Amino acid sequence: MKLKRNTIAAAILTASLIASYAYASDATPSAKKHPVTKKAKAPAKPSVEDQLQTLRQALESQGPRSMGSKAISPTRMRA
Repeated sequence: MKLKRNTIAAAILTASLIASYAYASDATPSAKKHPVTKKAKAPAKPSVEDQLQTLRQALESQGPRSMGSKAISPTRMRA
């Protein structure tokens, strides 16, 4: 009776070890991770000072004729 019980216990132990080994070796491959792509940085917006400087240069290059009829001519300024 003792021999029969030991044989059954050994068979159960062997079956469970084989099952756990088969489960461990049959692991599914992990999901592939996509590489992280960095977004391109947006170009820096010009500061307010830069915008004012550009506007001043544009106005200076146009001269007094851009002001239309409201422009004071240099001859009228002397009088």
